[in-house]
Amino acid sequence: MHANSCIGVVTAGSSLSFWRAVQKGALEAGAEYGYTILVRGPMEETNQGAQIDIVKSMLARGCVGIVIAPASVAVANYLNHSDMPVLVVYIDRDYGGKRMSVVKTENFCAGALAGEGMVALLRGKGRVALLRNDAEVITTNAREEGFRKGATEGGAGCFTGGLHWCHGWWCAQ
Repeated sequence: MHANSCIGVVTAGSSLSFWRAVQKGALEAGAEYGYTILVRGPMEETNQGAQIDIVKSMLARGCVGIVIAPASVAVANYLNHSDMPVLVVYIDRDYGGKRMSVVKTENFCAGALAGEGMVALLRGKGRVALLRNDAEVITTNAREEGFRKGATEGGAGCFTGGLHWCHGWWCAQ
């Protein structure tokens, strides 16, 4: 084990299988490299205050680094404007600022590929309903825009139907 060997991993949420996979990978990497990994995340991806509280708790426990999927610009601003005594790595999304590195997907391109794949399955015919995620989550915004582009350029009609994901339910905008 490394001296001061705690690394905090702050996910954007805790209910989605994606964040459970991130947790599993972080714990495996910690075991492989001799670090204690603390993984925490709010129940909902939009809970900015909970993310900031989790970061403060991890710093109080002596973590030497923070890996975080910032829930919003407000969380990134907290990390940028506080006197952060550790290195910070962003995952899944990038709001800019003082971070050592960013590990993320090219979400627009991933969405476009999914849209093109949908068109292929539909053989270029039909309409696709695009159910929006939370508008504050920049990764899903980029994926949705990419999907819309890939689907419409392939000949499928794409509509949102005025719905978006909010607090675990599809809601009217």
